[in-house]
Amino acid sequence: MRERYYVFCAGLVLLLGWVALAGRDVSWDLINHHAYLPFSLFSGRFQYDLFGSGTQAYQNPLGYVPLYGLLTLPVPSWVVGVVMTGMHALVLFPLHKLATQIWGEHPKAQSYRILAISLAGATPIFLYLVGTSSIDPIASALILFSLAILISADASKRMRLLAGGALGFAVAIKPTNGVFAVLLVLLSVWRISLKQLSWRNFLPFFFGFAGSAAVFWGPWAWWLWSRFGNPVFPLFNQIFKSPYAPEQALVATRFMPETWADWIWRPFDMAQFVGGTNVEGLVPDIRPAALVILLLVLCMTGLARGAVGRMPHFHPLECLRRTDFQLLAFTLTSYVLVMATSGNSRYGIAGLMLVGLLAVRCVDILAKPTIARMLLGALLLVNCLYYGVGGDRRLNAENWSDDSYLPFEVPAPLKDQAALHLSIGTQTAAALALEFHPEGRMVNLVGQMSMPNSGPLANDLKSLMTEWQGKTRLLFASAHLLSGDNDEVVEGRARLDHLISRFGIRVNYKDCQVIRLKRMLDHNVVYRSWASCAVIAAPRPSSTVFEETARRAFERIQAQCPKVFSPVPLAMDSDGESAQVMYLNSEVVVTILRGNGVSLSHHRSMNREWLGSPEDVAEGLGRDACEAWRRLERQQRGLRP
Repeated sequence: MRERYYVFCAGLVLLLGWVALAGRDVSWDLINHHAYLPFSLFSGRFQYDLFGSGTQAYQNPLGYVPLYGLLTLPVPSWVVGVVMTGMHALVLFPLHKLATQIWGEHPKAQSYRILAISLAGATPIFLYLVGTSSIDPIASALILFSLAILISADASKRMRLLAGGALGFAVAIKPTNGVFAVLLVLLSVWRISLKQLSWRNFLPFFFGFAGSAAVFWGPWAWWLWSRFGNPVFPLFNQIFKSPYAPEQALVATRFMPETWADWIWRPFDMAQFVGGTNVEGLVPDIRPAALVILLLVLCMTGLARGAVGRMPHFHPLECLRRTDFQLLAFTLTSYVLVMATSGNSRYGIAGLMLVGLLAVRCVDILAKPTIARMLLGALLLVNCLYYGVGGDRRLNAENWSDDSYLPFEVPAPLKDQAALHLSIGTQTAAALALEFHPEGRMVNLVGQMSMPNSGPLANDLKSLMTEWQGKTRLLFASAHLLSGDNDEVVEGRARLDHLISRFGIRVNYKDCQVIRLKRMLDHNVVYRSWASCAVIAAPRPSSTVFEETARRAFERIQAQCPKVFSPVPLAMDSDGESAQVMYLNSEVVVTILRGNGVSLSHHRSMNREWLGSPEDVAEGLGRDACEAWRRLERQQRGLRP
C-alpha cells in the first residue's frame, strides 16, 4: 500500500507537469455540451430546452457534474485543471493493483511494476485528455478499478460491491463503456468455470453493477422514455422509432474499419503521424504496434523452445488460469469490440492502458532482467518523445491563466432578461446558457439535426416560439454581419435570413449584442465572437426550383450509399444560394451550390470531393457518392486516395 501511494503521488506530479505544459483544452465539446449538460440538469432546463446542445443534449449529465461545480466557482482556470488532473490520476491506483497481481509484491519485481504503470500511464490518448473536461479518463479509472477487483483473489465482498457500482456508473455516464461491462461479465464466467471465482463472490459485483446502473441511469432513461418514447434517445431509434429523431441507427463510423486489412493493421496505423485515424487530432501511439510484435516474438520463441526455458506454465489449462493471459484476452477482445462499435481510441482508453502492462510482461518473459529493464526504459522514453514532441497535446490548446476556465464576456441585457435563444451551427455554443438569464430557453434551430417544419418536434418548437414571442433571439457565430454595409455583409445577412425564413422569422439587426470568449494563444489575447440578435416575424417563402432540385439530389445520394449518408435528417437547410445536410454517422457534409455543383466535405478538414451539377446528381448522372466518400475518407486519414 505504501508503494501504491508513492506511485500515485509521483504520477500525479508528473501529470500536473504535463498538463501545465499542454495547456487547457477549450474544446468543441466543452463549449457545445460538457458545460451545458449539468447546467440543464440542475436548473431543470432539460425539460424545456429543445436540443439545446444538438444531438448531445440528451446524454446523461451526471459525468460532467464535477466539471460544472468547478466552473461555477470563482476560481482561475489552472485550479480547474489541477482538480480535474487529480481526478484523472486516480487511474494509477487500479493500474498498480493490476501490476501487483501480475508480478506479486516482492521487492525484486518493483522495477517491473513501476515500468508497467509508467508505460500504461504514458498512453498518448490519456495524456491528450488528462486534465480536460472529458469524462473518458475517469470512466477508464472506474473500469480498470472494476477489473482489478474482479480478478483479485482476496477482495472483500464490500470491495466487489463497490467495483460493480463503479462499473455501473461508468456505463451510466457513457453507454460506450457497455463493451467493457460485457467483457467483465465474460471474464467472470471464465474465472468461475476455472474455480478462481465463486458465484458467492461474483453476486456482490453483479448487484453493485445493476444497482448503480439503476440509480445513475434509470431516472434519466425513464425521463427520456416519457418525453421522447426512447430511453436512450436519440440512440437506437431504429428500434424505438421516436418521432422526435430519424428512425435510423445513430453510430459514429468515421473511425470504424472498413476491411479486414483495417482491422489487422490498425495498431500500426496508430503509430503513424497521421491525424483522424483513430481519434480526432494527431495522437500517435507506438505501444499497440510494439505489443503486437512482442506477442509474435513470444509465440515464435515458445514454439522454437518447445514451450520450455523462459516460457513458464505453458500448459493450456494453466495458461487460462494466469492473470496476465486473462488480461491479454480482455485487452484483445476490447480491441475487437471498440473497433466494431466506434474505432475511437477515446472510448478504449482502459484497453490501451492495459497494452502498457502487457508490453512489459512480454519483455519480462522474453529477456533477462537487466536487458528487459533497458529495453523497457527505451520503449517508455521513445513513446513519450514520439508523442510528446510531435503529437497534438490538446484539440484546442490554450495557455493557463488567472481568468475563469470559460471567460465569456456577455452583455448585461442577455444576463438580466430571459429569452428564447435559437442557435445556428453544428456547434451550438450551449455553454452560454450558464451566462444567460437562467430562466431562458435554448434551441439548436439549425445544426447537427436541424429542426423540421412538420411533426411533433416542429409542433414543440412552434409552441416555444409562440410562448416566447417578442423575446426570441438568434445566436450565431457570424458576428461580422453586425458591422458595415459592404456587399459581403449585405449578402451574408440575406442568406442568413433565408436560412431561418422557413420558421417564419428574420433577424432584426437593430437589436443585436456581441458575445466574446477570451482566449490565450501563445500568451496573446484573442477573442472568439458570437452575435445575439432579436428576431421578428417574416413570411414563410415557397420552395424554389433550386431547393426542389437539391432535395432530389440529396435523395439520390442517400439511396446510392445509405450506410454512409445516414441517418437521413429531418430537414434540409438552405440559404437560397446553397443547400446543406450533415450526416451524423459519417460526419460527411453534402453541400449543393446554386449554379456550381454538389460537393462532399468533412467539417474537420478542408478536403472536398465534387459529384457534378445539382441537376446531374438529381437525375443520377453525377459521380458515384460512395466512391467519392471513400476517397474523401482516405484523404482525411492522410492515406493515398
